[in-house]
Amino acid sequence: SFLFYAACFSLSAYGFWPFNDGDQEPFVFAENGQAKAAIVVRTEGRAAGYRYAANELADYLGKMTGARFAVVEQPVDGLATIRVGTAYRAAKTDELHIEVKSSDLLEITGDDALGTLYGVYDLLETFGCRFYCYDFEKIPTTNRLELAADYVRTDAPFMIHRQQLAGVFCENGNPQVNVFSRKHRMTRELEKTNDFAAVRYLGLQQV
Repeated sequence: SFLFYAACFSLSAYGFWPFNDGDQEPFVFAENGQAKAAIVVRTEGRAAGYRYAANELADYLGKMTGARFAVVEQPVDGLATIRVGTAYRAAKTDELHIEVKSSDLLEITGDDALGTLYGVYDLLETFGCRFYCYDFEKIPTTNRLELAADYVRTDAPFMIHRQQLAGVFCENGNPQVNVFSRKHRMTRELEKTNDFAAVRYLGLQQV
């Protein structure tokens, strides 16, 4: 009817359009408790850091959707691909980059393994995850998790050195604190100079 089309025109004029433009399909992570994608981890470079990022993504996506996400080294037939880590050229230190390439391919990458891990946490925050403390988090749940077909995000911390200094967080060697720090993009100068930086950032043993 005339009123229907008039309403649609008004919405579009203010930047809201209720329909999908063209034939672009969103990237679907899971639906009704079933994973629609597999996580393909990069094996070159700091492989342990990339795998940690991939495992974190699988863990939180599972908590959100009730689905089990496989972490593999090659794409899986019948499933879309979430590629964690690529040969990405970052313009800034610790930069992250997230991009939906197609309905079958999502890339989460960044400046080495740490930038890639930041990309994972950034995406989880986009979905509503909140990391309030190392033992207190908010994880939303949904029957269908998807990302828009045109989703692209590049970001980097404003400061190169970022460190918290308060109470329990000063406890050196606490792996829970180290993991929590990474979720909030904290760094340590000493770790920056270590060949195993991407692993040490995560509070893990050297490999």
